Amino acid sequence: MDISYVISELEAGRRQFFVVVDGQAAEVAVAKTPDGHKYLKTACDTPAVDYLLSLPECQ
Repeated sequence: MDISYVISELEAGRRQFFVVVDGQAAEVAVAKTPDGHKYLKTACDTPAVDYLLSLPECQ
């Protein structure tokens, strides 16, 4: 799935997305940088760990 598609679906409230982190479901959310760039993050993300980036690549 394209990131822009996921962002639009989340913002429209049409879908929810989750990833499994350490055996727990973590909801994916849209976040914004100070300059307005939108990106995906999970509720579990910390400044030291980005859980989405730690997932294996899709095949």
